[in-house]
Amino acid sequence: MPPKFKTESFDFKEDETVPDHTDEYPDLDKKDPTKFSVEGRDTYDDTDYAVAIDVDDFATAQLLSSARKRQINRTQEDAGSIQDQTKIVYPKLS
Repeated sequence: MPPKFKTESFDFKEDETVPDHTDEYPDLDKKDPTKFSVEGRDTYDDTDYAVAIDVDDFATAQLLSSARKRQINRTQEDAGSIQDQTKIVYPKLS
């Protein structure tokens, strides 16, 4: 299953790519628990939301997290301490 995320939710640098991903809004209820995911936290509403799911490796999750942080900094630069946050969620071990 390829990673799922909406490209417009990220600020990718020119040399950053995630090949073979599905360009759709991810759903935390449908994520594969054996894979990495990137989640956002709306600090104003105190809620978590999916940013990317079904990510195969940590390096890709880290790239996605960094690109999401750049997008947040660009779009919420005046939000100060209530700016959204991003975290990498590790796979569940069996």
